Amino acid sequence: MSQTFWEIQIIKTVMTIVAYLAFVVFMMFCTSNKTYMWAQSINLVAVAFDISWLYMGIEDFKRTVIRNTLVKLISMVAIFLFIRDAHDVTLYIIVLALSTFVGNLTLWPHLRFLLNKVSFRRLNPWRYFIPTVAMFVPQIATQLYVQLNRTMLGVMIGETASGYYQYSDSLVKLVLALVTATGTVMLPHVSNAFSKGDTKKVNQMLYKSFDFVSAIAFPMTFGLAAVATTLGPYYCGHGYGPVGPAMMIESVVILLIGWSNVLGTQYLLPVNRVKEFTASVTIGAVTNIILNIPLIYWA
Repeated sequence: MSQTFWEIQIIKTVMTIVAYLAFVVFMMFCTSNKTYMWAQSINLVAVAFDISWLYMGIEDFKRTVIRNTLVKLISMVAIFLFIRDAHDVTLYIIVLALSTFVGNLTLWPHLRFLLNKVSFRRLNPWRYFIPTVAMFVPQIATQLYVQLNRTMLGVMIGETASGYYQYSDSLVKLVLALVTATGTVMLPHVSNAFSKGDTKKVNQMLYKSFDFVSAIAFPMTFGLAAVATTLGPYYCGHGYGPVGPAMMIESVVILLIGWSNVLGTQYLLPVNRVKEFTASVTIGAVTNIILNIPLIYWA
């Protein structure tokens, strides 16, 4: 486990450096919001120090949950202390980014109790490069169409419509996090059972997880749709009336993404069927982009 950890971490660090260099090149051609984007780049650096995947792999979720809770509380206190008005946007971004960065660092001291010393001469991190690239494709496909939704709205209609969608999407995804949290817990369980050849247990866990997700996703979907027109303007403030109807329409993704999480994250990935997972995500991304054009235009 110690050798595998360092091999994966080396790959992750190298790829983070590559990503940051790509960001620097992009910033040479960027003409707007440069200050905000440089502040956001702290999040890129923070990724290299994020080892929560190790604790998820050994199913030590308590440590990551406590870390996340403390980070959120500290960042909230810092926001109330240092953010005064609309001119503090850069400082606001830095506070959020630094809280993530420091939160990631807090997981490192405990490594001395988990890992043994390894010889770096024995490490072969590049054997994980191809699997990493295979996992990168569905991730980038998902991020691409999530970001393009807002971008296409902004280009075809205006930034105001894009803002309404972003607020609606954020609130829906906040509720959705409760549904998809089972994927984080079940993935190492299913992976362990599959590695032992216990197909029967894998199927049992899949059916139980599907029932559980459905049981909480259905009431969340219809519950959010029922209160959307009231919650949207109340939560976001005066002038954000369109957020309510947008939430009502988008609430169905709680159920659909919940099911997708069970089939993808909790089954296809643990049983090493990455190709099928990548194909499903890519087809969904392409379909989303194609349908955006007429639906946004007709709106």
